[in-house]
Order: sequence, then structure tokens, then C-alpha cells
Amino acid sequence: MTVLMGDTGIEYSFGGTGADGALSTSGNVTYDEAEGTNTVKNYTSVTVNSGHTITRTNRGAIIWFVTGNVTINGTIDLDGLGYAAGTAASQVLKEPFSSSVNKWIELTQIQTLVGGTGGAGGTDGASGTGGVGGNGNAYSGGNGGGGGAWGTNGQAGQLNVGGYGADAGLAHSGGGGGGAGAGAGGDGNGGGSNGSAGGDYPGSALYIFADGNVTVGAAGIITVDGGTGGAGGDSDAAAGYDGAGGGGSGGGVICIVYSGSYTNNGSVAAGGGAGGAAGAGSGHDATAGSAGSAGTVYTNKYGT
Repeated sequence: MTVLMGDTGIEYSFGGTGADGALSTSGNVTYDEAEGTNTVKNYTSVTVNSGHTITRTNRGAIIWFVTGNVTINGTIDLDGLGYAAGTAASQVLKEPFSSSVNKWIELTQIQTLVGGTGGAGGTDGASGTGGVGGNGNAYSGGNGGGGGAWGTNGQAGQLNVGGYGADAGLAHSGGGGGGAGAGAGGDGNGGGSNGSAGGDYPGSALYIFADGNVTVGAAGIITVDGGTGGAGGDSDAAAGYDGAGGGGSGGGVICIVYSGSYTNNGSVAAGGGAGGAAGAGSGHDATAGSAGSAGTVYTNKYGT
């Protein structure tokens, strides 16, 4: 299919150039682009065979332009691989078809797609509140906020790391759990235990532009889930306070645009990560962190 690029009058192939040939997996495929650099491929067709997984070594999105059909009978796993830096929310996706061709794609249907917001950290039950979660954008969900601890608030989720859990300001109290996105846990005080670090980063993003059919088979899985917040630290005496849990990170973005048909008999998911548990010591109770919000799953026939 040949279409016009915006209002420039330049023609391009919706499915890209096909310069990378056909992909039919014979085992697992791990792209190794640098962190924050998107994997951009121009295939003629894609078949992810049963039992095989496609993922990345480092955090970043995967973007496929495909001149033909895409069939997913295995797994595309971008859980916890979101990388948000340099990507403004609600931007129009723009990626080169290849390093040697200076043509760009601008699809207005996808300009508002964003990942889920990170969850807020919990409250220690006294004066320490949790940090808010970070916002998602076109290539990633948001990181979780840090859990509160006695006398100290958890840190808000940052652009590319979860919020730090709060340090406890009262003896026998636990530290706050770190926000998902590897936020550090807070320090316990006077016998209280430290909060745990947050788990995985947000879900990443998968964009597929196929000038053909896209089929997710019964065993097929596409997943861009967020990670779990860190657990709050335990108090060790009745006078102390447990640390609150950190927030989960948001789910990522799945965008599938096709010219033929779309069939999903498997699982296509962009779930938010669970909030971290509150400490469970012998002192005053805290609250768990909030879960990250689900991301976005968008499927649409081109031009409709």
C-alpha cells in the first residue's frame, strides 16, 4: 500500500521498505540496541514461532514496519523495559524507515497513545505520605512513587527511576518501599528494617505497522506489563511504625496498525504492576502502595 506522508505529497510504503527481509524465528530473539534507543526493523513478513520469545537486552521500544503478514505464535515480552527519556507524551510517532532513507511516518491515529501512570506509594499511618507515580508516554509507562515512613514522605516517581522510599524518623520504625522502576528502599530506624527496592521498570512499547494481516495465535503472547513496588520495612516494637509499600509502575503501549485483518486468539496485555506490600512488624500499620495503571492497547485498520 502506498500512501501520502502528511501534507508533504511524498509517497511511502505503509509497511516500510522490507530491507531486513523475512523474520521466522528458529529460537529466541534478543535485540541489543543501547538503552533508550528503539529497535526499528523493516521486515517483509514476521513469524514468531511457538516456544520462542522476542525481547530486548536493554530498555527501549520495538517498532516493526512489515510489508506483509505478522503471525505471533510465541511471545513478545517487553515487561519492565520501558524507557521514557526524550519522549514527550502525546507526540506523533516518528521513526525512520531505515538509516539510509530519510522518510518519516506520521500516523495521526496514534499521536495520543501513552503508557499507564505509576502508582503512588502508601502512607505509614502517621505523618509520612507516599510519593505520586510518574506519567507514562509514547514509549513507556510511568515509574512508581516511593512509600512513606514515619515523619518522611516518599519521593515521587521520576522520569527513568522509581521514587525512593522514605527513611524512618522514629526509632523501631521501618523504611518505605521503593517505587517500581528500581527506586531505592528507605532506611529503617532503631531496629526497624529497611524498605525493599522497587521491582521492574514500566512496560515498554511495541508498534507494528503491517501492510497485511496480523494474527496472534492461541499460544501467542504480547506483554508490556509494569513492575511491582518494593515492600515497606517492618517495625520491631509496638511504639514503632511499619514502612509503607512503594507504587507499581505503569503498563506500556501496544499499537498494531494493519491493512488486512487482525485476529487475536491469544493474550495481548499492558497491565500495571502491583503495589508493594506494607511492612508487617509489631508496631502501627502502614498501607500498601498503589498499583500502576494499565497501559494502552490500540489496534486499528489503517485509514479507518
